[in-house]
Amino acid sequence: MMGRSPGFAMQHIVGVPHVLVRRGLLGRDLFMTRTLCSPGPSQPGEKRPEEVALGLHHRLPALGRALGHSIQQRATSTAKTWWDRYEEFVGLNEVREAQGKVTEAEKVFMVARGLVREAREDLEVHQAKLKEVRDRLDRVSREDSQYLELATLEHRMLQ
Repeated sequence: MMGRSPGFAMQHIVGVPHVLVRRGLLGRDLFMTRTLCSPGPSQPGEKRPEEVALGLHHRLPALGRALGHSIQQRATSTAKTWWDRYEEFVGLNEVREAQGKVTEAEKVFMVARGLVREAREDLEVHQAKLKEVRDRLDRVSREDSQYLELATLEHRMLQ
């Protein structure tokens, strides 16, 4: 039995049917070898151990993926539940609500600020025109017909 695996030695000593199961070099391939003294199936409808082992070998990756997916979903939901509880305990939900309100107030403020800027620009333009009319009014004599027109224009601009 020198050079053999412990499993092979146990099979040989106990009298289990001699079927060698080993993996390839990369661990992906499954080789099953029946030795010369292995008996065949005892009943005609019964599956041989090799067939059972191969069937199990082919089903294991799918079962592993399904189990892994299930575990991942449970872990994700548990982590999310604990994270939500933590946020509620620490008060992050209230902070988010306050941030939302601040953002909305900031938007309203920026709109109002834009309106004030436009009104200031309009006022400056209006004041510049009024100053120009007053300067011309100061240069024109009161007897001139243009004086009456400029005074009327100044009056309209002030209203």
